[in-house]
Amino acid sequence: MNKELEREEANVIPSVFGRSSERTFLPLTTMISVTRVIPIITEGGEIDIPREGFARLAKSVSERFNAVLEVHEHAQPGAYHGRDYVDVPHLLLLLVADSDEELVKVIDAIDPEIEELVNTHTNMELAVPAGR
Repeated sequence: MNKELEREEANVIPSVFGRSSERTFLPLTTMISVTRVIPIITEGGEIDIPREGFARLAKSVSERFNAVLEVHEHAQPGAYHGRDYVDVPHLLLLLVADSDEELVKVIDAIDPEIEELVNTHTNMELAVPAGR
């Protein structure tokens, strides 16, 4: 065996992952997130979007962009996921991407789809009276 190759191999420390220490750490990336709050009950009615509606949208975001969309339903007012306090039951949409530019692209693409989901899944009979 070549002496130089032996020296190189001797300097490689096996990691707990079975690889050399040279490949143990991945480059760090900074993820950027934004949220959107959608009240569940509004003057327009009660919003009841089926999970599969958001699941399709989240899958679309994942496939079309380097981003992740999570949807959380909070039946009680509160501060969730380290975000600001929201004083009504709500859906919290959390969008995570690699950059501000990517977030803008995703938001521009999915805002009309979110509005369509909200508009088609609002029960007008359960609206909150104006002024409440």
